[in-house]
Amino acid sequence: MANEETVQALFYIEPKTPHNRVQHIGCRLVLTERLIHAGFTKGGVFNLPDGRVEVLMEGNRRDVETFHQEVRENLVRWLEEKTGNKERLKQMIGNPGISVSGLEFKSGLLILDVGLFSHSLEMNQLEKGVDVYYTLAQAIRENSGAYGELKGALRENSDAYGELKKTLEGLNRKLGEKPK
Repeated sequence: MANEETVQALFYIEPKTPHNRVQHIGCRLVLTERLIHAGFTKGGVFNLPDGRVEVLMEGNRRDVETFHQEVRENLVRWLEEKTGNKERLKQMIGNPGISVSGLEFKSGLLILDVGLFSHSLEMNQLEKGVDVYYTLAQAIRENSGAYGELKGALRENSDAYGELKKTLEGLNRKLGEKPK
């Protein structure tokens, strides 16, 4: 029954060397999603001024230990899946990469509802929307010349278009008439 106790704990995602990065690579997003999906109601993931990422959580001791172990074993894979660009991620985290610190159990930590930190999930969706906007804006810029050419061609052929339209209207009328 000792494993059923509610505990507060924290751990850190850290660069293995000062040249590696653990911030701005998706850790907060991925770990917040994982906290929510693992059923934690209290927890959060934060960028620290020293370049580390801090993970706070409160829950059943066994669940906390299991979550920490899963992060240790899977974090880089989860980040690769989220970014979809393994090479870019490798450049960002560097070599030898990142590490997950040991799990520290502490009481008296201020651990808020995990839902308060789900803004990172919302920001991810917003970022995707911005990416789509920039892609569309670029496509419009690239195709604006073709649009102008098409518009000019339509103007030049407006008489032919008018005649074709009248012919089609006449055919539609004839098709709509009942046979005598």
